[in-house]
Amino acid sequence: MEDRFALLIDADNVSAKYIKPILDELSKYGNVTYKRIYGDWTKTNNASWKEELLQNSITPIQQFSYTHGKNATDSAMIIDAMDMLYTSELEGFCLVSSDSDFTKLASRLRESGKTVIGMGEGKTPSPFRKACDIFTELELLLEDNTMGKEERNIHSHASGKWQKKDNHDSMVSKEKIEEAVVKIITENQNNDRETGLGEVGSRLVKLYPDFDVRRYGYSLLSKFLESLPKLMLMQEGTKVTVTIYEDKSRKEMLEEYINLLAKKKQDPQSFETKLDLANNAQRMMEKVEDVQIIDSLVVDKDDFLSAYILSEESGTLDSYKDFFQTNEPVSSTVYKNQKGDKIYYAHSTDGDRYCLFTQSMLMDEWGDEKQLPMNINSNDDDNYPFVLSDGATIYYSSKGNGSIGGYDLFVTRYNINSDTYLAPEQLGMPFNSPYNDYMMVFDEVKGLGWFVSDRFQPEGKACVYLFIPNPEHKRVESEDIEVKRARAAITAIRDSWKESSDYADLIRLSHTEIPYGEKKIEKDFEFIIGNNIVYYKLDDINSPEAKGYYEKVVALNKQIKELNEKLDGLRVSYAEGNKARKEQLKPTILQAEEQLHALLEQPGKLEKKARNAEINYLKNKR
Repeated sequence: MEDRFALLIDADNVSAKYIKPILDELSKYGNVTYKRIYGDWTKTNNASWKEELLQNSITPIQQFSYTHGKNATDSAMIIDAMDMLYTSELEGFCLVSSDSDFTKLASRLRESGKTVIGMGEGKTPSPFRKACDIFTELELLLEDNTMGKEERNIHSHASGKWQKKDNHDSMVSKEKIEEAVVKIITENQNNDRETGLGEVGSRLVKLYPDFDVRRYGYSLLSKFLESLPKLMLMQEGTKVTVTIYEDKSRKEMLEEYINLLAKKKQDPQSFETKLDLANNAQRMMEKVEDVQIIDSLVVDKDDFLSAYILSEESGTLDSYKDFFQTNEPVSSTVYKNQKGDKIYYAHSTDGDRYCLFTQSMLMDEWGDEKQLPMNINSNDDDNYPFVLSDGATIYYSSKGNGSIGGYDLFVTRYNINSDTYLAPEQLGMPFNSPYNDYMMVFDEVKGLGWFVSDRFQPEGKACVYLFIPNPEHKRVESEDIEVKRARAAITAIRDSWKESSDYADLIRLSHTEIPYGEKKIEKDFEFIIGNNIVYYKLDDINSPEAKGYYEKVVALNKQIKELNEKLDGLRVSYAEGNKARKEQLKPTILQAEEQLHALLEQPGKLEKKARNAEINYLKNKR
């Protein structure tokens, strides 16, 4: 038998547009026996509710406002709730209001053993939220009801620029949620118990009544937990358990689980496949590339190309549907070289896997398509090709060729002498991950690159990363495995930034269209004065006083750069050295770091003096 609930709505503080989402959400918990709404129905501000009352069989309770500025609705609703508590066999109450005046009512109902579900807008004060067993924001319900998508909101990933819109101060951070789940798992482990997905969900709601994965851009708790770096989900049939990723490597955990299944005489094949992927990932972890990821942007997965703005010399990118003017359900891109005489793309073969193809321009039309050889095209999906200006180097994505999860990024080169392609080389981390990673693109004029990943993203979303190519493929040099893991997973893009580096120029350049034959602006520095005045060279500065200040800035920045390079070398030597060598280098490194810290404070002060001097000079000149 379903639990019976009473639905009590404060019409003065809730809009009629929420009624359908409210009823849909409440149906998850049980049968709604009472449906009552409280307000002054003689006033026009409640007129929007009248049609909804008929459509949804809700009983209106008239309550006149006897005193101006006082909400008489509250008292009537509280009295009815207490009557129902003592006279009706109800398992719970749903209180719909954005008013904290119902905090005491919620607490009293819970003291009587009733389940209290609160619903209100994002502005609902924290005391009322916490007084309920469960609290749900109405805006989230409305989104679910009207948009019809599983995942809708932009979810922050690396730099924090794309946080989901939620203005309430009570929203618990993902870090706190993660800490709470880790504590739950640890407590269970101490008692030799597994932690099921359902237990995590119920205990989180007890800790944080307004916890709702929809506030973070997810519709499923499992997807949300998978986005937390310290947690890992394991599934056996319909049973899903949550474990701590940090305790052991994924490889070790899978090995133990396979051994456990063998003891139980259960088929471990699916986990053996995962173990192979984990082995591949571990090998890649040993060669994490030290690449500067300078920006990131979360977009709709179907619209990631909008983030790519290429110079004309780098060719053009289109979706398959737009380029070929077709309604075929093909999820692919088309790369056309700068000359416009060759294209690369992918589509399915006989409704099966995706393969890579190319066409060349013959006179005024495209010739027959040619499938790229099988050492590129694997036994799984291959997609998203991009070709460098040399016409020989191809970057693409593949679910085969030893992929560690979903699409992985690969590179191969055309050998003109043998008319063949070299064996594809899998890119390392952070470009690849256990998620889908695809569409590697380089703009050689801008000196920038992009790639896409759906790691840590809600379904339907992807993150486009902007990075500075590393032609030497220098690796992250650190003895701390957690540092490598963070860089590999792109926990935060700032982790990859060089100290005192400013990437604002390059980020702006990434959004700039550069016509054929033009080169990026040559500049020694970027000194912003104001009112759209920007200087790039010392000779641009008019004031002798300002120029004197900025000459010192340039010299200091040069000194800082040299000191940073020196420190990088010392740190590498420290990491590679034996104990005696480390002890020898330690005071030198500390001294250099102190010197660098002192230097870093100076350019900003001098820039301010130079700016003020230049502004005064320009004003007086007028």
